[in-house]
Amino acid sequence: MNRFKASISMFALFTPAFLAIAPLANTADLGDCDHVNQLLAESKAESFHLRQDAAKMASFGVTDLSRESHLSAITEINGHIHVLSNQLAKMEEMRGCSSTWQNTAMDTIKPLLKELAANTEATITYLNRKPNGLKSREYRTLLDKGGELADRLSATTADYADYGQTLQRLQQLRHKLELPATGE
Repeated sequence: MNRFKASISMFALFTPAFLAIAPLANTADLGDCDHVNQLLAESKAESFHLRQDAAKMASFGVTDLSRESHLSAITEINGHIHVLSNQLAKMEEMRGCSSTWQNTAMDTIKPLLKELAANTEATITYLNRKPNGLKSREYRTLLDKGGELADRLSATTADYADYGQTLQRLQQLRHKLELPATGE
């Protein structure tokens, strides 16, 4: 139990720093940054696992699993959020070379991730304060909201990652066919 609280405390210290990074440079459309596309692809995979774990945890509200099972599941979700926060921070560092759509992706993902992190923190706080409240309406609402947020984050991240991959493929084809950059 103490180890769980310690890991949550460390998460609480670092997450705001990752999510609060300010834009670093002019966001003129300089073309896609390959590293941002790679980070989006990695975030897509991570958010998919987050979505699965959040859906599994949302189902816990109707089962008779132990409190330890709930704590284990929320710890996994917390880990996914931490990884996604790190990936977003790395993307934010690339704002100077990223394209407009990539900056929009970061600006869209960031608030979803922050909201999910806040919901996860509220779920952890609830579990610590009300260890016998696993069947309550309040807890069920937290689980449902976490699942919905994870769904939205995963779908949004996947859409942006897929968009980036599609643009890369179009650029490869344009180059192969020796078409001008304007598409004429």
